Amino acid sequence: MLPLDGIRVVALEQAVAGPLCTRHLADLGADVVKIERPGGGDLARRYDTVVQGQATYFVWLNRGKRSIALDLAAAGDREVCVALLARADVFVHNQGPGAVDRLGFGSRLISCAISGYELRVRARETLEPLLEEAFLPLPRSVAEERLADGDVPFSARSTVADLVAHPQLSSRGRWAGVDTPGGRVRALVPPFNIGGAPARMGAVPGLDQHGAQIRDELSG
Repeated sequence: MLPLDGIRVVALEQAVAGPLCTRHLADLGADVVKIERPGGGDLARRYDTVVQGQATYFVWLNRGKRSIALDLAAAGDREVCVALLARADVFVHNQGPGAVDRLGFGSRLISCAISGYELRVRARETLEPLLEEAFLPLPRSVAEERLADGDVPFSARSTVADLVAHPQLSSRGRWAGVDTPGGRVRALVPPFNIGGAPARMGAVPGLDQHGAQIRDELSG
């Protein structure tokens, strides 16, 4: 049994921040219902076609969820969303500022609103050319030795292929298979190790794959 078994999360989400949050909740056992736009769904579905014709970000961030397509501007679909929220425990959304309030979806639930974020490195414009001047002429082995001597954290793996081939991932059993609409793919298991419970590696949903099922649940 996982810590969030029996908890329902309604996710009005897209892109990265919201889906990453709710993927962790799904990995911990929650029933995550992902609301997507009819027609195109989460915009991250169209970021690329690298993973068997599917977007890398979407496959990475959305395993273990159920998808329902709702047009929240349409009265009937709004009623479905309201009914979902009435039976949920948690509401996660990362729409634009004020979007959920304008839709009238304020609720009594545990509610998590996620905004976009921006990472800035102070004085990057000054420091980056200096670091490049110092390190680019050096062989990799020498650069790594100097970083280690200076107790500067760095990674010896600089490409995705290097990471995938890391022997620790296979020796520690960190790979598992995940079903997707495009076929089965490899994925890293969650970082959680809770009482020896097996990792929950649910399938990546197709757009509105669970719409009929969820509507049936709400009408029952």
